[in-house]
Amino acid sequence: MVRRDIFTSQRAIIGDTIVSGTEVPISMGNALPLSAVELLIY
Repeated sequence: MVRRDIFTSQRAIIGDTIVSGTEVPISMGNALPLSAVELLIY
């Protein structure tokens, strides 16, 4: 059995789905590698 702890914001509620990977939607709690995050410079 593998146990993974996830640290997320206080806005997460029971039933929220949290995913990680390179092609996940940008949403509260989801995790992306830094190489997959678009860099926006204004």
